[in-house]
Amino acid sequence: MDPRAAFDKFTDGKPFLDIDDLSCAVWAVFGIKFKKQDLRDLMSQYCKQESQGIGLEAFLALVEERRRIFGERDRALRLFSALDKHDNGFLDLRSFHEVCAETCRPAAARATEIFHDMDRSKAHPLQELADVRQRHHQRFREREEQAAEEQRRRELLQQEEQDAVLAEQFAKEEEEARLRQLEADEEYSRQLAAHLNPGGSHPLQEFRGQSADNSMAEDAELAHYQQLEDSEAEGYRAPMRTGYVERLIDTPQDLSWAWAMLQGQGDSAREPMVSGQEEATPLVASRGQLCLRIAVPALAGVSLAVFIYWSGTSGN
Repeated sequence: MDPRAAFDKFTDGKPFLDIDDLSCAVWAVFGIKFKKQDLRDLMSQYCKQESQGIGLEAFLALVEERRRIFGERDRALRLFSALDKHDNGFLDLRSFHEVCAETCRPAAARATEIFHDMDRSKAHPLQELADVRQRHHQRFREREEQAAEEQRRRELLQQEEQDAVLAEQFAKEEEEARLRQLEADEEYSRQLAAHLNPGGSHPLQEFRGQSADNSMAEDAELAHYQQLEDSEAEGYRAPMRTGYVERLIDTPQDLSWAWAMLQGQGDSAREPMVSGQEEATPLVASRGQLCLRIAVPALAGVSLAVFIYWSGTSGN
């Protein structure tokens, strides 16, 4: 009860409290009954000599002094007074957080939990605050997961683009290396042909301007030639003789009469030389034809060997 209200109630219009009125007033203010000896001590301490009891100012001082003494003795009251920073007479979550942050930082991290344990009434606003914080943390976790998923998706797309660029670059480098190798092979073939057949014209092939169809046709032709070759697993077989070179050489004529004439075996073996102008001409022509028939197969064999070697080099 308020000290002023208790004073007005128990004085009954008097300006002071006697010993009986003081007993009722302190009982109403503090909730406990004082002993007679304590009341006499208070009367002797706060009562003036010229007055018959304790006035209003003395009673207020008495209540303040008794509250201070009771507060020092009661630990819970002292704790409450220390936490009630603004002297509100009650504790709220906001002021409790401020006091914990100033005095004990580890406790400030669990201030809401401690305050909820101390709140025996389990007030509805505190439960609503806990629900709001829980929903806030749930939405925060969802946003974090969504941001992480977006980041992984962007990294995956970027990695795919980098892989595509690297694959294209590698393919281009391989194509350039293949073209350089083909040019080197063509140059080597031209030099070999020039060495075997000096004085001829041997133009280089152009590999840069070839289309994909020409490349596929060359690959198909090369595969066909490779199929015609005998594999090592089947064993070696001698090449089939077609008799092409033999057909180029005619059957040699009977030149025994010319040999007998050169040996001088008589007039019978010697051709008449009187009319040498008419018969010498067929003899010279036959000899030239014989030399031509011998030289042509030889040149054909050399050309065939060069063509086979050049075809094998170009295929490699």
